[in-house]
Amino acid sequence: MPLPLRGVAVSRPGRGSWLADELLDTLIPWDPEARVVETRFPGVIAVYTTLDPGQLARIISRGYHSFMKRLTPAMAMVEARGWSDIEALVRGLLTGPPGRVRLILATRGVGKSLAGRGRLEDLVRSLGFTPSRGARMALAIESLDGLFLGAYGITSPCGPDCVTVTLP
Repeated sequence: MPLPLRGVAVSRPGRGSWLADELLDTLIPWDPEARVVETRFPGVIAVYTTLDPGQLARIISRGYHSFMKRLTPAMAMVEARGWSDIEALVRGLLTGPPGRVRLILATRGVGKSLAGRGRLEDLVRSLGFTPSRGARMALAIESLDGLFLGAYGITSPCGPDCVTVTLP
């Protein structure tokens, strides 16, 4: 049975292959079957593992990753055919009382035409949340073409200039 996609990691500039090795060093003790695959987008790595997305984020947040900018665990995922699919993904992730939220957004390829930053920010505001860089809670959305994945939770450091999202 193929391993499920559980997250997307983004490297520091020019460090994609180094990040792949670093991720495997972190994950193999927890899941010997784990795989990382460099995508067609430079510095963007798909993480396949039997760990659930929450476990993946916790393990990454406990480590020190010099070559990673961020890891977005796939707490929710959709192959978007249009804006309504992305809107449903965001609505499903933003649970709990509205408040301040840090937005970590990266859309790529086809995903960029489906949902740009402005449109996603407007949706978050319409749901009663206030985008704020200093917020403890974060909504992270990544796209690999039409595949959108996201996470909502607490921002957690995972290295000198690295952040991930863990469950509260």
